[in-house]
Amino acid sequence: MGLGTVKMLLPLQMMTALLVTASALEFSFESFYGNISDVDDEYKRIVDDAQRYVNIQYPQDNIKVTHFQARVAPAPPNEKEFSTNSFQALRLDVCPGIFSASVQGLIVPNDLCYECRSVGAMVGNAVNPTIALDQAEGSRAFKMLPTTSEMVDMFVHLINYTKWYDFIVLYDQDSGLDVADALMGYADMYGWNVKMQKVTDHKLLTETLKASRVRNLLLYCEYQENAMEVVRLAIEEDMMKDSYHWMLGNLNMPLTWDDVDKIRRGGAYITRLQMLTKNNVAFDYTTQKAEPLDEWPYRLRLAYDSVLLFAHALQRYKQRTGRFPTDRIFCQTMEDYTYSPMDPELKSVSFEGLSGEVAFDEHANRVNYTVDIYMGKGATVYVHNDVEEVKPLGTWTQNIKHWELKYGRQWPSKTRLYMGPFRNAEVYTIKIVSLEEPPYLLDDSRVGIQGFIPEFLVHLKRVMEEELGHNFDYELELVSEGDYGRYDIVTNSWSGLMGRLVNGYADIAAAPMAITPHRDEYIDFTVPFIKSELGVLIKHPSWIWEYPFAPVFPFRWDVWLVNLLAFVIVTVLMTLIGRFNSQEWSKAAERGEASQEQSESFNVWNTFWFQVTTLFLQSYDSSPRSITGRVLAAFWWFFCIVMVFLFLFNLTPFLTASKSIGIVRDVGDLLDETTVDVGFIKDSPAYDFFKYSFVEDYRRFWEYIHAANAMYGDETTIEVRVEEAVQRVRLSNGRYALIHDKEVLKKEAARWPCDLYITGGHFALVEYGLGVQSGSPLRDQLTYAVRRLQETGIIDQIWKNNTDNPLWVELNKEGTCQGEPSVWEIQGLYSLTSVDLKGLYFMLMLGMGFAVIIFILEVLAYQLGFGSSSPGHVGNRQEMQNLRGSDRYTGGGGGPVGGADVGGNEKMWI
Repeated sequence: MGLGTVKMLLPLQMMTALLVTASALEFSFESFYGNISDVDDEYKRIVDDAQRYVNIQYPQDNIKVTHFQARVAPAPPNEKEFSTNSFQALRLDVCPGIFSASVQGLIVPNDLCYECRSVGAMVGNAVNPTIALDQAEGSRAFKMLPTTSEMVDMFVHLINYTKWYDFIVLYDQDSGLDVADALMGYADMYGWNVKMQKVTDHKLLTETLKASRVRNLLLYCEYQENAMEVVRLAIEEDMMKDSYHWMLGNLNMPLTWDDVDKIRRGGAYITRLQMLTKNNVAFDYTTQKAEPLDEWPYRLRLAYDSVLLFAHALQRYKQRTGRFPTDRIFCQTMEDYTYSPMDPELKSVSFEGLSGEVAFDEHANRVNYTVDIYMGKGATVYVHNDVEEVKPLGTWTQNIKHWELKYGRQWPSKTRLYMGPFRNAEVYTIKIVSLEEPPYLLDDSRVGIQGFIPEFLVHLKRVMEEELGHNFDYELELVSEGDYGRYDIVTNSWSGLMGRLVNGYADIAAAPMAITPHRDEYIDFTVPFIKSELGVLIKHPSWIWEYPFAPVFPFRWDVWLVNLLAFVIVTVLMTLIGRFNSQEWSKAAERGEASQEQSESFNVWNTFWFQVTTLFLQSYDSSPRSITGRVLAAFWWFFCIVMVFLFLFNLTPFLTASKSIGIVRDVGDLLDETTVDVGFIKDSPAYDFFKYSFVEDYRRFWEYIHAANAMYGDETTIEVRVEEAVQRVRLSNGRYALIHDKEVLKKEAARWPCDLYITGGHFALVEYGLGVQSGSPLRDQLTYAVRRLQETGIIDQIWKNNTDNPLWVELNKEGTCQGEPSVWEIQGLYSLTSVDLKGLYFMLMLGMGFAVIIFILEVLAYQLGFGSSSPGHVGNRQEMQNLRGSDRYTGGGGGPVGGADVGGNEKMWI
């Protein structure tokens, strides 16, 4: 809803013209009402209350109040029209009223002409004395509000404190635009990215803020009622939630208990400004207004204090002159401008009113006031009827010297803004939570808490205190449950580090906690303080125990059984062909066409050996002589060639199964990995990286892992703690690999017994940021500090000190792995090692064992006379005698008996 309907929507605001007449000791005040202050007579009643209070305090002075309506232009019945420009408001409303009443003082707010350039400034330059309830920068009016320049100075200090770099300034009319323009002027000086947004069109405002990624919002409106409309609009449109930081620039925003309750539940971080007043100031002045002072619109307080200002000034004037001023005021031009005789008294008045300390300088600007800065969320969003007192985080004072004289102590800051140590969880120290994960942090009983995080915090403290001027005393606490945080959708709550931040127990989470979209919905992150690669931890292939007879795995057991059966059948069939086929060697020997030795070529044992030699593609003594035998041999040879090459082609994966994960270079390699289960630490950086990644390959890998685990009804590859996952890698015999932060894995791999290895190339990079509560000013302050440490190279140096230092490795009694892996250890990932081939060695040893046993049996059989070749066999002795006789008759000739050409043994080679 726009501002065009402001007559009905905006809370009351008053334009009061105090017309003071001097007849004896009697004063007459005339009150004007503008198009906002005309509703419900609220401001009229406040003026009446102030008048009654003054009469009680000064009973000898009788003050009368006459309420005066601003001019009504011709309009339909029951509908009022007000001035449409500042000049019209002055000439047609203010000046006639002054002339008719013969007044001596005037109080003017701007709502006499709602959309005009400052009416208060114009009236102040025409009438003296004029008290302006709204901004009247540069005029002669007495300005009850801090000037625009002072407000801008306070905002600049606050923004530098919070270290905002991207923010939006929300404004309504002229003075709000002046503040926004002034802040834009500082953008280049401080490196800000500032945007301006007018709040007149609520629909456009909502769309703009929701579409913007900027969550730092400075709200400052000329009319506080407009600012309250924006606050309530933000509540309704869900823009008062986590990640938003609203700086409510209007002083003493009249938040009701219902407003505060909604803001608390929304979770936005709020910075609000409260003009400092003395304790129980509301009890010093009488009023019939039922609402607590904290719920008053601030201009209502200014209206009350304006009556008090004139009363104090009149009393001082009477003390100085013994009478009241008699000169009436009138509208003047710049050329003949004269000051009221009350002007010195008005400028010298100083008192504590409902709006704070009221005092002015020689230019009639309000001075000597102090503004308390409240920051926080949840319970720290202060309201008047809170049970527990909420103390301000900081203070801005308009006049440092006056503050020191008033409070009797030195101002604790070099500038007009003093911000105490940021405390959202603890009163005296910043609570920082972390967890143990070397090399980032190690809690060792011998050396205490060591590692990158503790050393990093020391340097962070130095930057925060020396460069930003913020006290940074902190307490580091380790999370006992040892996790980054899990979100419970049933209870809508977080555990671990996230839970400590979200619940307000801690101010900062300093740990290797990855920046993810899901976490960013509940907390804020600084810029990354470190970036780390992910690695894959595997058991080194040299330490993997494979099955001794893995070389037989290319064929399943039924294939080996069928092949053995085929071998037996072919052997039997070849033996029968060799025994009964008339063309084979045995029949040829019976006909005298072959020797006795050749006749034995295809008996049972020689046929078995023929099958074996052809199976291994080796030479054999004799080939079949018949066509039948040669056909059978040809098909047997073809069968052997196919089986041998199929076996060899499928043998490599079984010998190198433990090495497939070792050569992983990207996610595609992980997707192709089928022999090793890949897992994570639950809620770890690697877990979150893949879970929340929008990269297609990473999403596919996460879905693959998630689907594989869902098949078992449990996250079987997901472990809760690093120690458990590393132990699983050690005991899994190469069947489990862990994806995690590479630096953490290096420390785990450096532990005895040195059987782990890290692979994975450079396939993923995670970013770690410091976590703070949503909207916390620590977010931008720490971002500044982190950037400074990065620019100076300190973070790199801290990282090198800790990752190279062996102290951060948790030692055990067996010792640690010293030095880098050797060349042979690295090559063991790619080349075949003795461990990979031990199955073949076992088979060779088995063959040698069988050979030795058979050798012993053969020797014993020979010595005992068993077998046809033994010397004691009768047939062998007779054959030796025949050979000797043959030699005698032939004269030692080597030719066959009878000259028959029987030919030698045929020997063939593949």
